[in-house]
Amino acid sequence: MKKTIPNGALFVKTIMPFGILRHNDQNANVALMKSELKRIIAENIKRFRAASKLTQKQLGLLMGYDEETAQARIYRYEKGLRTPNSSTLDKMAGI
Repeated sequence: MKKTIPNGALFVKTIMPFGILRHNDQNANVALMKSELKRIIAENIKRFRAASKLTQKQLGLLMGYDEETAQARIYRYEKGLRTPNSSTLDKMAGI
């Protein structure tokens, strides 16, 4: 939630699992939110794959990745090293 405080500075509240953080610096808040979102996406991909009883390579192959890179690409998504774009997430959700 964003709101303007009397001196005109932007005051941002971010609700995180460990409590409420308040930042006067909008850029720091955005970076924190992106980091948290990447972590959540990575965890959800791993949870989805495990619940589907697929290996990283099997999921990668179902996504249409080359056999040589299938496992590595899913590994990077699950570790948060790379974040899939929205069309990749849509494709993954359809599996």
